[in-house]
Amino acid sequence: MRQNSQLFLHVIILLMGLAFWGCANIGALTGGEKDIRAPKVVEGKSTPNMQTNFTGRSFELEFDEYVELKDAFNQVVVSPPLEFRPEVTLKKGEVVRFEFDKKEVLREDATYTINFGSAIKDITAGNAADDLRFVFSTGDFIDSLTVRGNIVDAYTGKPAADVLFMMYDNLADSVVRTERPFYFAKTSKDGSFLINNVKSDTFKVFALVDNNLNYKFDLDNETIGYLDDPIIVTDSTRNTIKIQVFEETKPIRILSKSLNNYGHVKLVFNQSDPEVTVTAEDVGQKQYWHYEKDTVHLWYDLTDSVDWNIYVQSDTVFYDTLLVKRQDRSAFLEKSKLKPAGNTIRKAEIQSPYLPMKIAFNHPLEKWDTAAIVLLEDTLKIRVYPEISIDEKNKKIVSFTYPWREELPYTLQLFPTALTDVFGLQHDTVLINTSVSPRSQFGNLTLTINDMNPDTNYVVQLLDNKKELFTNSFQSDSNYVHSYGYLSPGNYSVQVIEDVNGNNKWDPGNYDLKTKPERLIFRKLDELRAGWDLESEISVKQKKNKREQ
Repeated sequence: MRQNSQLFLHVIILLMGLAFWGCANIGALTGGEKDIRAPKVVEGKSTPNMQTNFTGRSFELEFDEYVELKDAFNQVVVSPPLEFRPEVTLKKGEVVRFEFDKKEVLREDATYTINFGSAIKDITAGNAADDLRFVFSTGDFIDSLTVRGNIVDAYTGKPAADVLFMMYDNLADSVVRTERPFYFAKTSKDGSFLINNVKSDTFKVFALVDNNLNYKFDLDNETIGYLDDPIIVTDSTRNTIKIQVFEETKPIRILSKSLNNYGHVKLVFNQSDPEVTVTAEDVGQKQYWHYEKDTVHLWYDLTDSVDWNIYVQSDTVFYDTLLVKRQDRSAFLEKSKLKPAGNTIRKAEIQSPYLPMKIAFNHPLEKWDTAAIVLLEDTLKIRVYPEISIDEKNKKIVSFTYPWREELPYTLQLFPTALTDVFGLQHDTVLINTSVSPRSQFGNLTLTINDMNPDTNYVVQLLDNKKELFTNSFQSDSNYVHSYGYLSPGNYSVQVIEDVNGNNKWDPGNYDLKTKPERLIFRKLDELRAGWDLESEISVKQKKNKREQ
Protein backbone atom coordinates (compact mmCIF):
# COMPACT_ATOMS: atom_id res chain seq x y z
CA MET A 1 0.00 0.00 0.00
CA ARG A 2 2.86 2.33 0.85
CA GLN A 3 4.60 1.55 -2.44
CA ASN A 4 1.44 2.41 -4.38
CA SER A 5 1.18 5.74 -2.58
CA GLN A 6 4.78 6.61 -3.44
CA LEU A 7 4.23 5.66 -7.07
CA PHE A 8 1.14 7.87 -7.24
CA LEU A 9 3.12 10.77 -5.73
CA HIS A 10 5.87 10.39 -8.36
CA VAL A 11 3.31 10.48 -11.16
CA ILE A 12 1.77 13.69 -9.81
CA ILE A 13 5.20 15.38 -9.58
CA LEU A 14 6.05 14.29 -13.16
CA LEU A 15 2.81 15.70 -14.55
CA MET A 16 3.33 18.99 -12.72
CA GLY A 17 6.84 19.23 -14.17
CA LEU A 18 5.60 18.65 -17.71
CA ALA A 19 2.94 21.29 -17.24
CA PHE A 20 5.49 23.81 -15.97
CA TRP A 21 7.85 23.04 -18.89
CA GLY A 22 5.02 23.56 -21.36
CA CYS A 23 4.18 26.94 -19.82
CA ALA A 24 7.81 28.03 -19.88
CA ASN A 25 8.21 27.27 -23.61
CA ILE A 26 5.39 29.20 -25.23
CA GLY A 27 5.62 29.22 -29.07
CA ALA A 28 4.21 31.78 -31.55
CA LEU A 29 0.49 31.40 -32.26
CA THR A 30 -0.51 30.74 -35.90
CA GLY A 31 -3.82 31.43 -37.62
CA GLY A 32 -3.80 28.27 -39.64
CA GLU A 33 -4.24 28.16 -43.40
CA LYS A 34 -5.51 31.27 -45.20
CA ASP A 35 -9.26 31.24 -45.84
CA ILE A 36 -9.76 31.24 -49.62
CA ARG A 37 -13.09 29.43 -49.67
CA ALA A 38 -16.02 31.37 -51.13
CA PRO A 39 -19.46 31.27 -49.46
CA LYS A 40 -21.67 28.43 -50.70
CA VAL A 41 -25.45 28.39 -51.15
CA VAL A 42 -27.23 25.89 -48.94
CA GLU A 43 -29.62 24.50 -51.53
CA GLY A 44 -31.97 22.79 -49.11
CA LYS A 45 -32.63 26.09 -47.28
CA SER A 46 -32.75 28.37 -50.35
CA THR A 47 -35.34 29.06 -53.03
CA PRO A 48 -34.88 26.36 -55.71
CA ASN A 49 -32.83 27.58 -58.70
CA MET A 50 -33.68 26.90 -62.39
CA GLN A 51 -37.45 26.94 -61.83
CA THR A 52 -39.96 27.01 -64.71
CA ASN A 53 -43.40 28.69 -64.65
CA PHE A 54 -42.03 30.98 -61.96
CA THR A 55 -44.73 33.21 -60.40
CA GLY A 56 -43.01 34.34 -57.22
CA ARG A 57 -42.21 37.93 -56.31
CA SER A 58 -39.03 37.15 -54.39
CA PHE A 59 -36.43 34.50 -53.64
CA GLU A 60 -33.89 33.85 -50.90
CA LEU A 61 -30.38 32.38 -50.90
CA GLU A 62 -29.01 31.05 -47.62
CA PHE A 63 -25.25 30.62 -47.25
CA ASP A 64 -23.12 28.28 -45.17
CA GLU A 65 -21.39 31.17 -43.37
CA TYR A 66 -21.98 34.78 -42.46
CA VAL A 67 -21.80 37.10 -45.48
CA GLU A 68 -21.96 40.81 -46.30
CA LEU A 69 -23.67 42.59 -49.17
CA LYS A 70 -21.58 45.22 -51.00
CA ASP A 71 -22.40 47.52 -53.94
CA ALA A 72 -25.54 45.62 -54.87
CA PHE A 73 -26.74 48.47 -57.10
CA ASN A 74 -23.83 48.00 -59.53
CA GLN A 75 -23.02 44.33 -58.97
CA VAL A 76 -26.47 42.72 -59.18
CA VAL A 77 -27.45 42.53 -62.85
CA VAL A 78 -30.80 41.26 -64.12
CA SER A 79 -31.38 40.12 -67.70
CA PRO A 80 -33.81 40.92 -69.28
CA PRO A 81 -33.51 44.28 -67.46
CA LEU A 82 -36.23 45.33 -65.05
CA GLU A 83 -38.32 48.47 -65.28
CA PHE A 84 -38.10 49.16 -61.56
CA ARG A 85 -35.24 48.68 -59.13
CA PRO A 86 -35.49 45.46 -57.09
CA GLU A 87 -34.68 45.33 -53.39
CA VAL A 88 -31.68 43.22 -52.38
CA THR A 89 -31.22 42.83 -48.62
CA LEU A 90 -29.32 40.76 -46.07
CA LYS A 91 -31.20 38.84 -43.36
CA LYS A 92 -29.71 37.29 -40.20
CA GLY A 93 -26.21 37.55 -41.66
CA GLU A 94 -26.59 34.39 -43.77
CA VAL A 95 -29.58 35.00 -46.06
CA VAL A 96 -29.70 37.27 -49.13
CA ARG A 97 -33.23 38.21 -50.19
CA PHE A 98 -34.10 39.48 -53.69
CA GLU A 99 -37.54 41.07 -54.08
CA PHE A 100 -39.15 42.48 -57.23
CA ASP A 101 -40.82 45.88 -57.06
CA LYS A 102 -44.58 45.64 -56.66
CA LYS A 103 -45.09 47.46 -59.96
CA GLU A 104 -42.72 45.15 -61.90
CA VAL A 105 -44.41 43.03 -64.59
CA LEU A 106 -42.29 40.07 -65.70
CA ARG A 107 -42.28 39.09 -69.37
CA GLU A 108 -44.17 36.03 -70.46
CA ASP A 109 -42.24 32.92 -71.52
CA ALA A 110 -38.90 34.55 -70.70
CA THR A 111 -35.83 33.15 -68.97
CA TYR A 112 -34.51 35.56 -66.32
CA THR A 113 -30.95 35.55 -65.03
CA ILE A 114 -29.98 37.41 -61.85
CA ASN A 115 -26.19 37.67 -61.66
CA PHE A 116 -24.85 38.79 -58.29
CA GLY A 117 -21.33 39.62 -59.53
CA SER A 118 -19.08 40.10 -56.48
CA ALA A 119 -21.80 41.62 -54.27
CA ILE A 120 -21.83 38.72 -51.77
CA LYS A 121 -18.66 38.12 -49.71
CA ASP A 122 -17.83 36.29 -46.50
CA ILE A 123 -17.22 38.57 -43.53
CA THR A 124 -13.93 37.00 -42.46
CA ALA A 125 -11.69 37.09 -45.55
CA GLY A 126 -13.82 38.94 -48.11
CA ASN A 127 -14.05 35.97 -50.48
CA ALA A 128 -16.72 36.66 -53.11
CA ALA A 129 -19.31 34.15 -54.24
CA ASP A 130 -18.28 34.54 -57.90
CA ASP A 131 -20.45 33.39 -60.81
CA LEU A 132 -23.47 33.25 -58.54
CA ARG A 133 -26.60 33.28 -60.70
CA PHE A 134 -30.25 32.65 -60.00
CA VAL A 135 -32.15 31.55 -63.10
CA PHE A 136 -35.86 31.02 -63.63
CA SER A 137 -38.36 31.01 -66.47
CA THR A 138 -41.87 32.43 -66.58
CA GLY A 139 -42.61 29.80 -69.25
CA ASP A 140 -42.44 26.05 -69.55
CA PHE A 141 -38.67 25.69 -70.05
CA ILE A 142 -35.30 27.31 -69.38
CA ASP A 143 -33.57 28.72 -72.45
CA SER A 144 -30.07 27.25 -72.79
CA LEU A 145 -28.26 28.86 -75.73
CA THR A 146 -25.12 30.99 -75.40
CA VAL A 147 -23.85 34.18 -77.08
CA ARG A 148 -20.27 35.35 -76.59
CA GLY A 149 -17.90 37.88 -78.11
CA ASN A 150 -15.44 40.75 -77.72
CA ILE A 151 -15.72 44.53 -77.83
CA VAL A 152 -12.83 46.90 -78.62
CA ASP A 153 -12.39 50.65 -78.88
CA ALA A 154 -12.48 51.61 -82.56
CA TYR A 155 -9.67 54.16 -82.29
CA THR A 156 -7.22 52.63 -79.82
CA GLY A 157 -7.96 49.00 -80.67
CA LYS A 158 -7.82 48.15 -76.96
CA PRO A 159 -10.38 45.94 -75.19
CA ALA A 160 -13.36 47.94 -73.94
CA ALA A 161 -14.28 47.05 -70.34
CA ASP A 162 -17.65 47.66 -68.63
CA VAL A 163 -19.48 48.03 -71.95
CA LEU A 164 -23.03 46.72 -72.32
CA PHE A 165 -23.64 44.14 -75.02
CA MET A 166 -27.38 44.29 -75.74
CA MET A 167 -29.72 41.99 -77.70
CA TYR A 168 -33.21 42.94 -78.94
CA ASP A 169 -35.91 40.69 -80.39
CA ASN A 170 -37.44 43.87 -81.83
CA LEU A 171 -35.50 44.48 -85.08
CA ALA A 172 -36.48 48.13 -85.61
CA ASP A 173 -33.56 50.55 -86.09
CA SER A 174 -34.91 52.82 -83.36
CA VAL A 175 -35.08 50.09 -80.72
CA VAL A 176 -31.75 51.05 -79.09
CA ARG A 177 -33.18 54.50 -78.36
CA THR A 178 -36.68 53.47 -77.27
CA GLU A 179 -36.54 50.07 -75.53
CA ARG A 180 -34.57 48.15 -72.98
CA PRO A 181 -32.78 45.08 -74.37
CA PHE A 182 -34.14 41.57 -74.05
CA TYR A 183 -30.69 40.27 -73.02
CA PHE A 184 -27.54 42.07 -72.00
CA ALA A 185 -24.15 41.53 -70.39
CA LYS A 186 -21.19 43.69 -69.35
CA THR A 187 -17.73 43.18 -70.76
CA SER A 188 -14.87 42.19 -68.49
CA LYS A 189 -11.41 43.79 -68.41
CA ASP A 190 -10.37 41.93 -71.57
CA GLY A 191 -13.44 43.20 -73.47
CA SER A 192 -15.15 39.80 -73.55
CA PHE A 193 -18.78 39.08 -72.73
CA LEU A 194 -20.92 35.97 -72.29
CA ILE A 195 -24.70 35.60 -72.13
CA ASN A 196 -26.17 32.24 -71.09
CA ASN A 197 -29.76 31.04 -71.16
CA VAL A 198 -30.60 32.73 -74.47
CA LYS A 199 -33.62 31.67 -76.51
CA SER A 200 -33.47 30.61 -80.16
CA ASP A 201 -34.42 33.72 -82.14
CA THR A 202 -33.19 36.58 -84.34
CA PHE A 203 -31.72 39.58 -82.52
CA LYS A 204 -30.50 43.08 -83.29
CA VAL A 205 -27.33 43.66 -81.27
CA PHE A 206 -25.48 46.71 -79.97
CA ALA A 207 -22.62 47.67 -77.68
CA LEU A 208 -23.13 50.70 -75.47
CA VAL A 209 -21.34 52.72 -72.80
CA ASP A 210 -24.51 53.68 -70.92
CA ASN A 211 -23.66 56.93 -69.12
CA ASN A 212 -27.09 57.47 -67.56
CA LEU A 213 -27.74 53.77 -66.71
CA ASN A 214 -31.07 53.51 -68.54
CA TYR A 215 -30.06 50.88 -71.13
CA LYS A 216 -30.82 53.29 -74.00
CA PHE A 217 -28.70 55.20 -76.49
CA ASP A 218 -30.00 58.67 -75.71
CA LEU A 219 -26.99 60.90 -74.87
CA ASP A 220 -24.60 62.45 -77.38
CA ASN A 221 -21.59 61.48 -75.23
CA GLU A 222 -22.48 57.77 -75.10
CA THR A 223 -20.24 55.33 -76.95
CA ILE A 224 -21.95 52.89 -79.31
CA GLY A 225 -21.17 49.99 -81.62
CA TYR A 226 -23.41 47.82 -83.77
CA LEU A 227 -23.57 45.04 -86.33
CA ASP A 228 -25.08 45.78 -89.73
CA ASP A 229 -27.24 42.66 -89.73
CA PRO A 230 -29.17 40.86 -86.98
CA ILE A 231 -27.73 37.65 -85.55
CA ILE A 232 -29.62 34.35 -85.56
CA VAL A 233 -29.13 32.33 -82.39
CA THR A 234 -29.62 28.58 -82.80
CA ASP A 235 -28.17 25.37 -81.39
CA SER A 236 -25.51 25.50 -84.10
CA THR A 237 -24.44 29.11 -83.47
CA ARG A 238 -20.71 29.06 -82.75
CA ASN A 239 -19.43 32.39 -84.07
CA THR A 240 -17.79 34.88 -81.73
CA ILE A 241 -19.25 38.38 -82.13
CA LYS A 242 -16.78 41.25 -82.52
CA ILE A 243 -17.88 44.88 -82.26
CA GLN A 244 -15.99 48.19 -82.35
CA VAL A 245 -17.36 50.99 -80.17
CA PHE A 246 -17.02 54.68 -80.93
CA GLU A 247 -18.34 58.04 -79.81
CA GLU A 248 -20.14 59.81 -82.64
CA THR A 249 -18.93 63.20 -83.77
CA LYS A 250 -20.88 65.72 -81.74
CA PRO A 251 -22.54 68.78 -83.27
CA ILE A 252 -19.97 71.55 -83.44
CA ARG A 253 -19.97 73.84 -80.42
CA ILE A 254 -17.74 76.61 -79.17
CA LEU A 255 -16.50 75.50 -75.74
CA SER A 256 -14.80 78.76 -74.86
CA LYS A 257 -14.07 82.11 -76.45
CA SER A 258 -11.71 84.96 -75.63
CA LEU A 259 -12.77 88.23 -77.26
CA ASN A 260 -11.76 90.90 -74.75
CA ASN A 261 -7.98 91.00 -75.15
CA TYR A 262 -6.78 93.48 -77.72
CA GLY A 263 -5.06 91.90 -80.69
CA HIS A 264 -6.06 88.29 -80.07
CA VAL A 265 -9.36 86.39 -80.50
CA LYS A 266 -9.35 82.74 -79.40
CA LEU A 267 -12.15 80.24 -80.13
CA VAL A 268 -11.97 76.70 -78.69
CA PHE A 269 -14.30 74.12 -80.26
CA ASN A 270 -15.49 70.75 -78.96
CA GLN A 271 -13.66 68.76 -81.63
CA SER A 272 -10.29 68.72 -83.32
CA ASP A 273 -10.08 70.28 -86.79
CA PRO A 274 -13.69 71.51 -86.70
CA GLU A 275 -15.24 71.78 -90.15
CA VAL A 276 -16.16 75.43 -89.77
CA THR A 277 -15.42 78.65 -91.62
CA VAL A 278 -14.49 81.63 -89.46
CA THR A 279 -14.42 85.08 -91.04
CA ALA A 280 -14.20 88.63 -89.72
CA GLU A 281 -16.00 91.83 -90.59
CA ASP A 282 -13.64 94.14 -92.47
CA VAL A 283 -13.17 97.32 -90.44
CA GLY A 284 -9.66 98.02 -91.73
CA GLN A 285 -7.82 95.66 -89.38
CA LYS A 286 -4.58 93.87 -90.20
CA GLN A 287 -5.21 90.21 -89.38
CA TYR A 288 -3.61 86.79 -89.28
CA TRP A 289 -5.42 83.44 -88.75
CA HIS A 290 -3.84 80.44 -87.06
CA TYR A 291 -5.52 77.03 -86.67
CA GLU A 292 -4.30 74.69 -83.93
CA LYS A 293 -6.15 71.38 -83.42
CA ASP A 294 -9.43 72.40 -81.73
CA THR A 295 -8.60 76.14 -81.56
CA VAL A 296 -8.89 79.04 -84.00
CA HIS A 297 -6.70 82.07 -83.30
CA LEU A 298 -7.21 85.48 -84.91
CA TRP A 299 -4.43 88.00 -84.38
CA TYR A 300 -5.32 91.52 -85.44
CA ASP A 301 -4.13 95.11 -85.26
CA LEU A 302 -6.71 97.90 -85.61
CA THR A 303 -5.96 101.60 -85.33
CA ASP A 304 -9.62 102.68 -85.18
CA SER A 305 -11.53 102.10 -81.95
CA VAL A 306 -14.73 100.37 -83.16
CA ASP A 307 -16.86 97.30 -82.47
CA TRP A 308 -16.79 94.55 -85.10
CA ASN A 309 -18.08 91.01 -85.69
CA ILE A 310 -16.68 87.54 -86.28
CA TYR A 311 -18.82 85.06 -88.22
CA VAL A 312 -18.72 81.29 -87.70
CA GLN A 313 -20.29 79.06 -90.36
CA SER A 314 -20.61 75.29 -90.66
CA ASP A 315 -21.36 73.59 -93.99
CA THR A 316 -22.33 76.97 -95.50
CA VAL A 317 -25.03 77.25 -92.81
CA PHE A 318 -25.09 80.27 -90.50
CA TYR A 319 -23.80 79.26 -87.08
CA ASP A 320 -22.95 82.21 -84.86
CA THR A 321 -21.96 85.86 -84.75
CA LEU A 322 -19.48 87.00 -82.11
CA LEU A 323 -19.05 90.65 -81.14
CA VAL A 324 -15.51 91.95 -80.62
CA LYS A 325 -15.83 95.14 -78.61
CA ARG A 326 -13.52 98.09 -79.06
CA GLN A 327 -10.30 97.83 -77.04
CA ASP A 328 -7.64 100.32 -75.93
CA ARG A 329 -4.80 99.76 -78.41
CA SER A 330 -2.43 102.24 -76.76
CA ALA A 331 -2.76 100.51 -73.37
CA PHE A 332 -1.98 97.16 -75.00
CA LEU A 333 1.12 98.53 -76.77
CA GLU A 334 2.33 100.13 -73.57
CA LYS A 335 2.17 96.91 -71.53
CA SER A 336 3.08 94.31 -74.16
CA LYS A 337 6.43 93.16 -75.50
CA LEU A 338 7.57 90.64 -78.10
CA LYS A 339 9.20 87.71 -76.30
CA PRO A 340 10.58 84.29 -77.26
CA ALA A 341 8.80 81.27 -75.81
CA GLY A 342 11.87 80.33 -73.75
CA ASN A 343 14.47 82.38 -71.93
CA THR A 344 16.18 85.23 -73.75
CA ILE A 345 19.54 83.71 -72.81
CA ARG A 346 19.70 79.92 -73.22
CA LYS A 347 22.25 77.34 -72.27
CA ALA A 348 23.80 75.09 -74.91
CA GLU A 349 21.21 73.18 -76.94
CA ILE A 350 21.59 70.34 -79.42
CA GLN A 351 20.98 71.20 -83.06
CA SER A 352 20.26 68.60 -85.77
CA PRO A 353 22.63 69.00 -88.76
CA TYR A 354 19.68 68.47 -91.11
CA LEU A 355 16.99 70.73 -89.65
CA PRO A 356 16.61 74.50 -89.35
CA MET A 357 16.91 76.17 -85.97
CA LYS A 358 13.42 77.29 -84.92
CA ILE A 359 12.44 79.88 -82.31
CA ALA A 360 8.84 80.47 -81.20
CA PHE A 361 7.61 83.88 -80.01
CA ASN A 362 4.50 85.03 -78.15
CA HIS A 363 3.11 87.07 -81.08
CA PRO A 364 2.95 86.48 -84.85
CA LEU A 365 5.98 87.92 -86.62
CA GLU A 366 5.82 90.25 -89.58
CA LYS A 367 9.39 91.02 -90.66
CA TRP A 368 13.06 90.68 -89.79
CA ASP A 369 16.19 92.81 -90.09
CA THR A 370 19.12 90.80 -91.41
CA ALA A 371 21.66 93.30 -90.10
CA ALA A 372 20.47 92.72 -86.50
CA ILE A 373 20.75 88.92 -86.78
CA VAL A 374 24.22 87.50 -86.13
CA LEU A 375 25.10 83.79 -86.35
CA LEU A 376 28.62 82.90 -85.20
CA GLU A 377 30.27 79.57 -86.09
CA ASP A 378 33.00 77.65 -84.28
CA THR A 379 35.02 78.81 -81.28
CA LEU A 380 36.63 81.38 -83.58
CA LYS A 381 33.24 83.13 -83.78
CA ILE A 382 33.18 83.35 -87.58
CA ARG A 383 30.05 85.14 -88.76
CA VAL A 384 27.93 83.09 -91.18
CA TYR A 385 24.66 83.97 -92.88
CA PRO A 386 21.62 81.69 -92.50
CA GLU A 387 18.47 81.74 -94.61
CA ILE A 388 15.66 83.31 -92.56
CA SER A 389 11.94 82.63 -92.91
CA ILE A 390 8.70 83.04 -90.97
CA ASP A 391 6.49 79.93 -90.87
CA GLU A 392 3.42 80.51 -93.05
CA LYS A 393 1.26 78.11 -91.01
CA ASN A 394 2.34 79.52 -87.67
CA LYS A 395 3.85 83.00 -87.93
CA LYS A 396 4.98 82.93 -84.32
CA ILE A 397 7.88 80.71 -85.46
CA VAL A 398 11.00 81.97 -87.21
CA SER A 399 13.45 79.53 -88.83
CA PHE A 400 17.18 79.81 -89.49
CA THR A 401 18.38 77.40 -92.18
CA TYR A 402 22.08 76.76 -92.64
CA PRO A 403 24.36 73.85 -93.72
CA TRP A 404 25.35 73.19 -90.11
CA ARG A 405 28.79 71.65 -89.65
CA GLU A 406 28.65 68.72 -87.29
CA GLU A 407 30.24 68.93 -83.85
CA LEU A 408 30.81 72.68 -84.10
CA PRO A 409 29.35 75.24 -81.65
CA TYR A 410 27.15 78.10 -82.88
CA THR A 411 25.92 81.28 -81.24
CA LEU A 412 22.80 83.08 -82.49
CA GLN A 413 22.35 86.72 -81.49
CA LEU A 414 19.09 88.58 -82.14
CA PHE A 415 19.51 92.25 -81.38
CA PRO A 416 16.43 94.35 -80.43
CA THR A 417 15.52 95.30 -84.03
CA ALA A 418 15.96 91.76 -85.44
CA LEU A 419 12.28 90.79 -85.42
CA THR A 420 9.10 92.84 -85.49
CA ASP A 421 5.62 91.44 -84.76
CA VAL A 422 2.25 92.30 -86.32
CA PHE A 423 1.75 95.06 -83.73
CA GLY A 424 5.09 96.72 -84.52
CA LEU A 425 6.59 95.51 -81.23
CA GLN A 426 10.20 94.36 -80.88
CA HIS A 427 12.14 92.28 -78.37
CA ASP A 428 15.13 92.47 -76.06
CA THR A 429 18.43 90.88 -77.12
CA VAL A 430 18.12 87.09 -77.56
CA LEU A 431 21.22 84.90 -77.21
CA ILE A 432 21.20 81.18 -78.05
CA ASN A 433 24.18 78.84 -77.82
CA THR A 434 23.95 75.50 -79.61
CA SER A 435 26.11 72.63 -80.78
CA VAL A 436 25.52 70.43 -83.82
CA SER A 437 25.18 66.68 -83.39
CA PRO A 438 27.31 64.41 -85.61
CA ARG A 439 25.46 62.89 -88.56
CA SER A 440 26.33 59.41 -87.34
CA GLN A 441 23.87 59.87 -84.45
CA PHE A 442 20.85 59.77 -86.81
CA GLY A 443 19.09 57.04 -88.80
CA ASN A 444 16.94 56.78 -91.93
CA LEU A 445 13.59 55.04 -92.36
CA THR A 446 12.05 53.80 -95.61
CA LEU A 447 8.39 52.84 -95.21
CA THR A 448 6.49 50.68 -97.71
CA ILE A 449 2.71 50.18 -97.46
CA ASN A 450 1.11 47.41 -99.51
CA ASP A 451 -2.36 46.13 -100.46
CA MET A 452 -4.05 49.53 -100.66
CA ASN A 453 -7.32 50.20 -102.46
CA PRO A 454 -6.62 52.53 -105.43
CA ASP A 455 -10.01 54.25 -105.01
CA THR A 456 -9.43 55.16 -101.36
CA ASN A 457 -7.65 58.10 -99.78
CA TYR A 458 -5.13 57.21 -97.07
CA VAL A 459 -3.52 59.23 -94.29
CA VAL A 460 -0.15 57.96 -93.02
CA GLN A 461 1.18 59.24 -89.70
CA LEU A 462 4.66 58.55 -88.34
CA LEU A 463 4.51 58.59 -84.55
CA ASP A 464 7.14 58.91 -81.85
CA ASN A 465 5.73 57.79 -78.48
CA LYS A 466 2.24 58.47 -79.89
CA LYS A 467 3.27 62.02 -80.81
CA GLU A 468 2.60 62.81 -84.46
CA LEU A 469 5.81 63.69 -86.31
CA PHE A 470 4.88 63.54 -90.00
CA THR A 471 1.55 63.20 -91.81
CA ASN A 472 1.04 62.41 -95.50
CA SER A 473 -2.25 62.12 -97.38
CA PHE A 474 -2.42 60.33 -100.73
CA GLN A 475 -4.06 57.87 -103.11
CA SER A 476 -1.94 55.06 -104.54
CA ASP A 477 -2.47 52.27 -107.05
CA SER A 478 -1.53 49.56 -104.55
CA ASN A 479 1.79 50.48 -102.90
CA TYR A 480 3.23 53.52 -101.18
CA VAL A 481 6.89 54.17 -100.46
CA HIS A 482 8.19 57.10 -98.44
CA SER A 483 11.57 57.88 -96.90
CA TYR A 484 12.06 59.71 -93.60
CA GLY A 485 15.61 60.95 -93.33
CA TYR A 486 17.79 61.86 -90.38
CA LEU A 487 15.57 60.69 -87.53
CA SER A 488 16.79 60.48 -83.97
CA PRO A 489 17.32 56.90 -82.76
CA GLY A 490 14.33 55.39 -80.99
CA ASN A 491 11.09 53.47 -81.32
CA TYR A 492 8.65 54.68 -83.97
CA SER A 493 5.22 53.52 -85.04
CA VAL A 494 2.98 54.07 -88.06
CA GLN A 495 -0.74 54.70 -88.14
CA VAL A 496 -2.66 54.44 -91.41
CA ILE A 497 -6.17 55.88 -91.72
CA GLU A 498 -8.41 54.52 -94.46
CA ASP A 499 -9.85 57.96 -95.15
CA VAL A 500 -13.17 57.05 -96.78
CA ASN A 501 -14.61 60.57 -96.90
CA GLY A 502 -11.33 62.20 -97.93
CA ASN A 503 -11.19 64.85 -95.19
CA ASN A 504 -7.63 63.87 -94.16
CA LYS A 505 -8.51 62.78 -90.62
CA TRP A 506 -10.01 59.82 -88.77
CA ASP A 507 -13.79 59.84 -88.41
CA PRO A 508 -15.90 57.73 -86.06
CA GLY A 509 -19.12 56.12 -87.22
CA ASN A 510 -22.70 57.31 -87.00
CA TYR A 511 -25.52 54.94 -86.17
CA ASP A 512 -28.32 56.91 -87.83
CA LEU A 513 -26.29 57.30 -91.04
CA LYS A 514 -25.22 53.63 -90.80
CA THR A 515 -21.54 54.46 -91.12
CA LYS A 516 -18.76 52.64 -89.32
CA PRO A 517 -15.52 54.09 -87.93
CA GLU A 518 -12.83 54.50 -90.55
CA ARG A 519 -10.25 51.72 -90.40
CA LEU A 520 -7.04 52.29 -88.51
CA ILE A 521 -3.97 50.17 -89.06
CA PHE A 522 -1.36 50.60 -86.34
CA ARG A 523 2.14 49.14 -86.48
CA LYS A 524 5.10 49.35 -84.13
CA LEU A 525 8.30 49.46 -86.16
CA ASP A 526 11.65 47.88 -85.36
CA GLU A 527 13.95 50.07 -83.31
CA LEU A 528 15.79 52.69 -85.36
CA ARG A 529 19.45 52.85 -84.34
CA ALA A 530 22.06 55.53 -84.94
CA GLY A 531 23.72 55.20 -88.33
CA TRP A 532 21.17 52.65 -89.57
CA ASP A 533 18.93 52.58 -92.63
CA LEU A 534 15.73 50.85 -91.51
CA GLU A 535 13.31 49.41 -94.10
CA SER A 536 9.79 48.63 -92.87
CA GLU A 537 6.97 47.07 -94.84
CA ILE A 538 3.35 46.79 -93.72
CA SER A 539 0.08 45.65 -95.26
CA VAL A 540 -3.34 47.27 -94.94
CA LYS A 541 -5.18 44.17 -96.09
CA GLN A 542 -8.64 44.06 -94.54
CA LYS A 543 -9.25 41.94 -91.47
CA LYS A 544 -12.93 42.11 -90.72
CA ASN A 545 -14.05 43.69 -87.43
CA LYS A 546 -10.55 43.69 -86.04
CA ARG A 547 -8.05 46.48 -85.69
CA GLU A 548 -4.66 45.20 -86.81
CA GLN A 549 -1.71 45.69 -84.50
